[in-house]
Amino acid sequence: MKQTTKTLLSLSGFILLALGLATAAAWVGRDEERKAEAKDKSARLFEVDKAKVRELDLKKAGVLVAHLKRESAAAPWKITAPVQTEAEDSAAAAIIDKLESLKQKTELEGVDLKSVGLGDEAKTLLSITLVEEGGKAQTLLVGEDQPFDQTLYVKKPGEKVVRLVPIADKAPFDKELFDLRDKRVAHLDEAAQIKKLEVTPEARPAGKPAKGAPVAPAKLAYTLEHEGAEWKLLAPEVGAADSSSAEKVVNVVKGLRATKVAAESVADGGLALFGLDAPKLTLTLTVLPPGGKETFQRKVLIGQPGRDAAGSLQVKTYAKRDDSAAVFEVDQASLKDLEKSLFDLQDKTVVKFDREAVRKLEFKGGGAGFQDLAVARKKDTPADGGTAEESFEVVAPKQGLAKKWKLSGNLFSLAGMKAAAFGDATPTDPKARARLGLDQARTVTLLGDHDQVLARLWLGAELPAAGPEGKKRRYLVVEGGPRVLEVETASLDDLPKTVDDALEPPPSLPPAPVMALPDAGAR
Repeated sequence: MKQTTKTLLSLSGFILLALGLATAAAWVGRDEERKAEAKDKSARLFEVDKAKVRELDLKKAGVLVAHLKRESAAAPWKITAPVQTEAEDSAAAAIIDKLESLKQKTELEGVDLKSVGLGDEAKTLLSITLVEEGGKAQTLLVGEDQPFDQTLYVKKPGEKVVRLVPIADKAPFDKELFDLRDKRVAHLDEAAQIKKLEVTPEARPAGKPAKGAPVAPAKLAYTLEHEGAEWKLLAPEVGAADSSSAEKVVNVVKGLRATKVAAESVADGGLALFGLDAPKLTLTLTVLPPGGKETFQRKVLIGQPGRDAAGSLQVKTYAKRDDSAAVFEVDQASLKDLEKSLFDLQDKTVVKFDREAVRKLEFKGGGAGFQDLAVARKKDTPADGGTAEESFEVVAPKQGLAKKWKLSGNLFSLAGMKAAAFGDATPTDPKARARLGLDQARTVTLLGDHDQVLARLWLGAELPAAGPEGKKRRYLVVEGGPRVLEVETASLDDLPKTVDDALEPPPSLPPAPVMALPDAGAR
């Protein structure tokens, strides 16, 4: 036999051996996997098709805590007994998930069922039953726990075998009625949009207050409307709204949750016990449901009774919506979060302009220590098609490369600048303007193509006193603006005052080389 033939045969044998070993390893691996799957399956107490579960029943010591039901897998859960109300979908899902994944740690036979709390199935400490579509029912009976090894005795009805499961698995089942009910006061889907919100405070009582009695300031009635991507203020004034404040108010309404059920229903005249006959706030919501085209209205009342039925001072806050009989107790902070001033709700943006449209910035006036200057802005796309970068150049009173970081930061500061307070109407009288320091104001003008004015600001004098937070403020007027604004000086301090403020300093020259002197003693 030739050497080549022997080599080929040896190689073939090696390949066959390798294939055989790989096949054996794969078979062993699959066998181990099957064993693990079988072990996992035997450890599971239930086989549950979560999508088919239609009813849940929870009892403690034989007494019904709650019966939950849903019409389909996509439908919300409802509590049908002992009261009829919406259920907390996440709480129902947690019960189903835990029953589906519940695994025993071990089985025990010959256990005295009474000693572990499982002697009387009808009055077991805790029982959970789920019913699937078609009527298939499965029940878990929960007995005492063993603190020393953190396990829990459980069994199925009619079985004598007792199983031990981790004590932590009890948490989703150990619930009261309040835990299982939907606690959203306004009962709005997270994806629902509040298109309009009207907040109406308590009407002041007719007549004059008693002599010497303190008079509380009137609360503001306001209306917000969502239009496109912006919020508008419709009342008490019409104009742009502060988007951040509007979103916070809407989030408070959507996030308002009950901390307790004060009453499942009230008789005629019973709302007075909760301060809801003359509520502190009435919220009227116009809502667009997720994926819907038609809006609907919902009303929520929030009240605080002065005193309870026994005459004691009452400090609790209650809420009720118009399509539910229940009265909820809510966090007292909800009232404060919804009571807003007009300034809170108004858009505080000082000047609106398209940053990308700016081609030049001009700074003029300001008195001693200031210089007039103009800075051009460019943003050219590189020849290689890369990202366009902006650049700045001082064009008057002399030319030179401008500090890019400074001028770019100035534009961002101007675009994001917010008013700290609103003043009176913009004055036209020279004396009134002089009192605000507008007669010698530093002006900032933003120009677009063909020197079109995009925005112009007059920076007036500093206020005599610091703001409430100790931050200095300055008067400011925007061209075409209706009123004088107060802005924090920190947002303006970095604007260039002189040409040197704007110019990029020339590169420093390297130090001159030191020439070695000849040694005087050399010959």
